Formats: sequence, C-alpha cells, structure tokens
Amino acid sequence: MSEIRRRRKDKFSERIPLKRETMASQLIKNWRSKIFLLLSILFSIFLYVYIRNSFFIPTNVLQKSELPRSEIEDIYKETSWGTLRPHLYFGLKTKQILSPLFGLLWYEQPRQQFIQNLPLRHWCDHGDPVKYGWEAHDGRSFGRQKITDGDLLSFFIDWISKGEKSWTVQKY
Repeated sequence: MSEIRRRRKDKFSERIPLKRETMASQLIKNWRSKIFLLLSILFSIFLYVYIRNSFFIPTNVLQKSELPRSEIEDIYKETSWGTLRPHLYFGLKTKQILSPLFGLLWYEQPRQQFIQNLPLRHWCDHGDPVKYGWEAHDGRSFGRQKITDGDLLSFFIDWISKGEKSWTVQKY
C-alpha cells in the first residue's frame, strides 16, 4: 500500500510541477502589459481626435448659424458708421452709445520665448515710431489711410461704407 501511495504522490507531483518565478520576471511581465495598455489608450485617443477633427469639425464650422440676426435700425444708417474712435491708428464705430467697436492691432513677432512687455500697436502713442494719417477721407462714407511703423512695415487701409447695412475695410 505504501508503494501505491508513493506512486500516486509521485504521479501527482509529476503532473503539476511547481513553478518558481523570480520577482524580476514578474516585474517584466507587468511592465510589458502596462506599456501595451498605455500605448493602446494613447492610440485610441489619437484616433478619436483625428476622426473628430477630420470629419465632424469642418462640417460644423461651415454651417451658417441659425440664430436670429441682431438688427438695430439706427446702427445701419449710412452716416452712422465712421472712423469715430479717437486716439487709435484705425477704428470704426457708430454714433450710438452702445456701439460695437472695431479696430486694428499689430505687433512684431517676439524673438524671445517669454516676453513681458509685448510692443502692441493699437493706441496712438507719441513714443512709437509710427507715422499715420488719412490721405483721403470725406468723414462719412470712405477713407484711405497710410500707416508706417518705422522700418518694420508700411501699409494702406481703405474704408468704404456700402449703403445702409454694410461697410468694408481692406488692408494692403
């Protein structure tokens, strides 16, 4: 009997060999699975962003807004829009108190990575090397202005009122 038990014990021990893995091999397996999981998640996020930006966003941007137009009759009068913003190189507004404001702003691309005082050009300042002035202007429906910012740039701005409800500004 003791031989049979020994054989059974031996057969049992032969069927299921004991595996002793080292800690290093367990860490390597866990590390590989974590890297695979991380790469899978990153690929999924990339795929989502790519599909969203390629197919859905362009169609949303090109659709006309369904919101009602904002119309205030006095704002669209032919003589109401004009270059009525003082102390700016160029600015448009209406004669109304709560008028939308439009203007021009520019700056030189900074050469350093972090700039604290970016030299913006919007408000007229005697310290700036900017020369500006209207070459032609009737005060109501059109104007042509030349702006020269030192050696940096020089350009013209044309402003034309196109009837009651529209105007155009062109910089060249």
